[in-house]
Amino acid sequence: MLLVADASALIALTACDQLSLLEKLFNEVRVSDVVYDELAADLTKPFAKQLASFLVDKKVSFSEKDIVLLDAYSDAGEISSMYLFKHLKADRLLIDDARGRKVANINQIPVIGSLGVLILAKRRGLISSVSESIEKMLASGIYVSPTLVTHVKQLTGE
Repeated sequence: MLLVADASALIALTACDQLSLLEKLFNEVRVSDVVYDELAADLTKPFAKQLASFLVDKKVSFSEKDIVLLDAYSDAGEISSMYLFKHLKADRLLIDDARGRKVANINQIPVIGSLGVLILAKRRGLISSVSESIEKMLASGIYVSPTLVTHVKQLTGE
């Protein structure tokens, strides 16, 4: 299964020390060169060194030939991730941003978020607690709506 990833979800998974789950759950992980640069160009940013190391062999450069319907608010990383998804004929787009997820859905791009990765990992026995990872995300300053946290905990029986 091929996963194309956007920046926000990669940051969230790095914040909770669960970035390695992606390679355990998906056969291939790829990012656009735009997303790579957004995450790793400035090594003084939080998590930049970990992300640069993880993504160095996962970066893909390409020309945007496929059609993607966009809104006025999508950022360059989200746009390039959707183009890359179409270009590679990927299976899932890893994205957390709510507006970006809506645009992906309009383009019939199946999505999964960082919390979806954690749920999948728990169901496959790769982690024992989703709650611990969510607490690490929140402690690092990543916003996750309380309603979503409650829903995820209910789904995982925590």
